[in-house]
Amino acid sequence: MKIYKLLLICFSFLIIACAEVDFDSGGGPQLTCVNCNDGSELGFIDGLSLIRHTVKLTQTQTKVKSDILFVIDNSGSMSTEHKNLTARFSTFISSIKDLNWRVCITTTDFLNDDGKLYHFSDGNTWLDAGDNQANEKFLEVIQTISNQDKNGRGDERGIYSINRVLERKQSCLRDDATLTTIVLSDENEGSDGTGSKGNPMVEKDEPESIINNIKSNYPQKLAKYSHHSLVIKSGDENCKKEQASQTFNNNKVPAYYGTFYEELSQLSGGTVGTVCSNDYGAQLKIIGAVIRANTIGKVQLLCSPLTKNKEPITNASHLIYNAEIRPIIKSLMVSNEASFQISDPNTDYAELDIVYYCLDEPSTE
Repeated sequence: MKIYKLLLICFSFLIIACAEVDFDSGGGPQLTCVNCNDGSELGFIDGLSLIRHTVKLTQTQTKVKSDILFVIDNSGSMSTEHKNLTARFSTFISSIKDLNWRVCITTTDFLNDDGKLYHFSDGNTWLDAGDNQANEKFLEVIQTISNQDKNGRGDERGIYSINRVLERKQSCLRDDATLTTIVLSDENEGSDGTGSKGNPMVEKDEPESIINNIKSNYPQKLAKYSHHSLVIKSGDENCKKEQASQTFNNNKVPAYYGTFYEELSQLSGGTVGTVCSNDYGAQLKIIGAVIRANTIGKVQLLCSPLTKNKEPITNASHLIYNAEIRPIIKSLMVSNEASFQISDPNTDYAELDIVYYCLDEPSTE
């Protein structure tokens, strides 16, 4: 297998953004000049800032670890949805079969479960890609959740529960894995989004708190995190009516749009699906596709990238510093995000040095 190691400018993180700087004898910052592959010189250019990123790529996706947390609404109105989820769990794990995945489960019940992970029949709090009984074990735990006494479990706090899982740093989560969270619920955070069940909303209920928590406890996961929501989508009145028509103990149950979960999906580049589908297969496949995409090297560009001549860079491959490696890298740029993947089956590993310029901010002086 070939291994390419390109010019590294930043620390050895998965994806790192920095401006390369040196210091003169007076201590002032100056951009370091290095020779480009085409013989031109990178460095200080009036009105532009030089930006560099390092991206590490692996060819074999089975080397890429992916941790997936399911957060299940265990209130009295969810038995049908639990069945729909377990019926298609095998579809989901098939969609990520090339990854070194790990699945764990908690519930939206912050009063009784408080983000604690459920144990599977083998005693572990996770399923992994090497478990031939993963589908059966997942079904058993969801059935356990579905059969619980539902009294006091109607105040759904999925975001709070994710926060508690992250804070505890439980064994399901690996330091060197990507992170995905999936909430299945027919209500909002705090049931209606206000904490109307008598328990006031707190900071841990806010979508942004998840991003902040990952920054604090798992900073290496942030660039590879996505949240996915299977909820009543905003404006879907038919779904809301359908869920509100269900009964528990002969009483109709409330149903609310999952706006908090939708916001977390938007913040993290995840998806929003409908809890009202009778078949979750297609939605779970889409989630699987996003998880796989998160194993690709991605760079959030700090601006609309420019060449040293202030011309727009529209082809992602032109961001790669070393021209000789470009033919073996599949590149894509959408808006200000660039993605890179090894396309040569004989290349096992590559480190890319991504280089571009940004316009300087106008002086306020």
